[in-house]
Amino acid sequence: MRTNDASNSREADGEPACREGHSRWFQAVKTRAAPSPDEMACGMSRLAVWWRQPDHYDWLTGYLASRDLHKFVRLFVAATTATLSAITLAMTWSPAGPDRAVTYIAVLLSVAWSMAMALLWARRWPTRRQSICYAVTAVACTAVVCLSYSDALFGLIACMTFAVLAGYVAFFHRATLLLLTLAVAAATTLALAIKLSASSGDVVGAACVFVGVTAAMGSLPFVSHTLVHFLGVDVMDSDVDPLCGVLNRRGFYRSAGHL
Repeated sequence: MRTNDASNSREADGEPACREGHSRWFQAVKTRAAPSPDEMACGMSRLAVWWRQPDHYDWLTGYLASRDLHKFVRLFVAATTATLSAITLAMTWSPAGPDRAVTYIAVLLSVAWSMAMALLWARRWPTRRQSICYAVTAVACTAVVCLSYSDALFGLIACMTFAVLAGYVAFFHRATLLLLTLAVAAATTLALAIKLSASSGDVVGAACVFVGVTAAMGSLPFVSHTLVHFLGVDVMDSDVDPLCGVLNRRGFYRSAGHL
């Protein structure tokens, strides 16, 4: 009865009922592509193995559902997106904000789209395609907003938003999308650093700001990806007794529920 009540509670909040049981995320992690002995014998690099890893979104979604964390994560992403959008909107009244009609309109459109994405997260858990759309458009909107600021220093400060987005992508999605996010972030930061150097004449200061922002943008995705990697390893071993090599009680319940 308690299991049914929890399932009904998640359905009432718009969460998936997880009819396939909590074993879906375990099976997804267990079947993730791993380097074959032939590939390792040929000296395949760890970077190539990392590049070929599949999307994390499905099994992490199931894992969060099995821990009743869907609602918390969903509302956290919605609140973060809405807060950053509100800050961007407030910057339109600042002298350091956009100073031309074109950039002003671009910022308002970016804010409107980001608020729509925040509303999506607030209402329900998005699908994998919707999550990818959210990540790609959020990266594009962030680049537009940062480049629209008349003060390059404020634009570089706003580039810290890329760190949050890159962390999200590293946690849920493939390396290709993460590389795209970091490439856009690096290009935007470099353009603003050049603008700051040209406007202030301080080349050293602009270079230091560029390196600092770039380091911050790269550290969070690294931590997120490392966390997901070790979480996946633990998930693969969590249902098996290490002494006997057979399913433990948790693994038995998950397997039985999957039948």
